[in-house]
Amino acid sequence: TPAMRDYVEHEVTGLLVPPGDAEALRTAVTRLLDDDDLRRSIGAAARAQSTELGGSAAMWEAVAAVVSGLRGDGRTRLGT
Repeated sequence: TPAMRDYVEHEVTGLLVPPGDAEALRTAVTRLLDDDDLRRSIGAAARAQSTELGGSAAMWEAVAAVVSGLRGDGRTRLGT
């Protein structure tokens, strides 16, 4: 989705492909399977970015805040 561009830097923290483009997805997956250095580099960069941004817990809190805003119920923590 276009929002992925906010989180994934193409060729640095991931490979972006156009939504619905199966051929582009196949090409990206094949590149990762065939290129150990690229796979390691992207994995390390994505891991570092995730740590810098607070990891998965911070991501899910952000998702909960967005959903809460859409619902208008004021809940900002998952399960509360």
